[in-house]
Amino acid sequence: DENCRGAYPPQHADVDLHKFAMVSLMAMGHFVQPYLEAYDSERMVTFIMWWLGAIPMPTFVFISGYLSRPSTVQRARTLFNNVVFQYLLFQLLYGVWYTLAYRTLSDRDGYMTRGWVAWYGKFTRLSWGFWDPFAHLWYLFCLMNWRFTYEHVMMLRREAVVPIMFLVGILAGYTDASHFFSLQRFLAYFPWFVAGAQMNEAGRWLPVCRNWAHALFAAGVLLLGAGVAAACTWRETRYSWMFMARPYKDVCEDGHCWYGGFARLAVYAYQSSMAL
Repeated sequence: DENCRGAYPPQHADVDLHKFAMVSLMAMGHFVQPYLEAYDSERMVTFIMWWLGAIPMPTFVFISGYLSRPSTVQRARTLFNNVVFQYLLFQLLYGVWYTLAYRTLSDRDGYMTRGWVAWYGKFTRLSWGFWDPFAHLWYLFCLMNWRFTYEHVMMLRREAVVPIMFLVGILAGYTDASHFFSLQRFLAYFPWFVAGAQMNEAGRWLPVCRNWAHALFAAGVLLLGAGVAAACTWRETRYSWMFMARPYKDVCEDGHCWYGGFARLAVYAYQSSMAL
């Protein structure tokens, strides 16, 4: 079909367009979230995060895997040095800035101060972890570890790697892996990276069909996603389930979350339909 492409690697413009769209969605979400929360629009935040928040991260991780190249000693050394330098620099700058800017606020649980402010006032100190990545900095460490780890997991049977990684991502929620080096996100999003890298090795890209049928199908998926987001908002389901940054016990209200694995499996299915 002349309207459908996907049998060969994409043009750079296609990949750049995908990356720009995902970065724009993430930036929009980070921008509106604190303001909506400040004006007590919790339901609006929940709906937006469940609907549009399901698309950027899986897609961006998938593209990162697709664009990754086989590791060499020189590439690994360069990647490690760049990531560590950027993380140390920006984590320190963000920590200093947020401490100076927000240390006088009375609300200690606000979005802009949660875990990133060292003290309030002169004597009230908070637990500020240098290895708890600030906001988007978690992606630096995860990207480095994904690239290093991918070479090893490919020693498994090729057809089984992606399902095994999804299983590992589900089981990771039952562990204590959390914000330290963003280990929970590293394990939870790794299947998307592996899928992208495997598609690159196969010399393929997701089919891009420019016709009315494809447009209607995409619109239908988005409408279905809006329905799921509305249902989650109505049931007051926490959107932190979808970000997969914390173990299940920290997300569940009662702290005993035996069903967490099934919830993450449902989130994986929802994100797959929305992102791909």
